[in-house]
Amino acid sequence: MGLADLLTIKGGLEKMVITALEAPDNDSEISSVSVLYNPTSFSQSLKATFAEVKTDNQPAPRSIFRGMTAETLSLEFLFDATGASISEGAKPAVSGDHTEIGKVIEESGDPGQRDVVDAIDAFLGVAWKYDGEVHQPRQIKVNWGKLEFIGYMHTANITYKLFNSSGLPIRATVSATFSKNTDPVTAEAEAKKKSPDLTRIITVKEGDTLPLLAQKYYGQESLYLEIARVNKLKNFRKLSSGEKLYFPPIDKNVTGTSNS
Repeated sequence: MGLADLLTIKGGLEKMVITALEAPDNDSEISSVSVLYNPTSFSQSLKATFAEVKTDNQPAPRSIFRGMTAETLSLEFLFDATGASISEGAKPAVSGDHTEIGKVIEESGDPGQRDVVDAIDAFLGVAWKYDGEVHQPRQIKVNWGKLEFIGYMHTANITYKLFNSSGLPIRATVSATFSKNTDPVTAEAEAKKKSPDLTRIITVKEGDTLPLLAQKYYGQESLYLEIARVNKLKNFRKLSSGEKLYFPPIDKNVTGTSNS
């Protein structure tokens, strides 16, 4: 009896489920697959990008925020047809065409000749399948406990470890990475939270210049003249450390300010 069987007997083991979705803007489910063994760990990666900007009066470059890259999720899946611990329990309730990897392996014939080829094909058929109608891989959803991750599988590295007498693999691991895809409505809402359309009072630090501050808070260096005008600066080329500057919402398409 393997660990999966033991946990199933003691109350059920929730399996990670991967579901293929209709389209990036349509969350209707096409098909899904539950893993044979839950991963022992997973990792999420967050990344921001910055540009290094240096001016003549600065001894070192300054990092200017450019944006956020898509969040990534990394998982390793185990496929095993040795018969050591295949469990029939803990079947998740999901709609549509659903594949139980354990059942795929169990129904593959003589236990001594089982392999993981069909199971891996079934897994990739959901998580990695190219959709000719949208001309890209399907968007997928990963669900496990409180984890819900919607995006695309970017990489899948398959390592075959054991083989039966016919030379077919009976154990393999799939190391996969997924990149998050946020729907347009959510992305717009998130962008507004971080947008420059908010009034700020900035305290000038040593080495600050108006062009650098305009780039940092508005993403557009050329708006430094508008900041100077709003703050009625007589000498905008030389800022004093500790000076307070008013950064209002600015319409980048029209010279001027807006308080709406």
